[in-house]
Amino acid sequence: MQPTPHVCKTFEHTYHECVHLAMYVAAKAREVGHHPDIDIRWQRIRFGITTHDAGHRITDLDFAMARHIDAIAAGHGAKPVPAGDA
Repeated sequence: MQPTPHVCKTFEHTYHECVHLAMYVAAKAREVGHHPDIDIRWQRIRFGITTHDAGHRITDLDFAMARHIDAIAAGHGAKPVPAGDA
């Protein structure tokens, strides 16, 4: 089975700020109708974005949601984690 293509964003912050970040991203996801997978670990939060109803392909919706996530994370002081360190 091949992995599902997705846009992946990982950020670093305190555990509780990661939880808050998840809430803000979830609110935006509800607003725009596009929901990322969210994984919270100790001082890290990872968002996986793919368009499920397009056959798990990456679409413009995924890149738009990634931009929303970037803006929300920056507003909360979360630091992006480079892909190799995620």
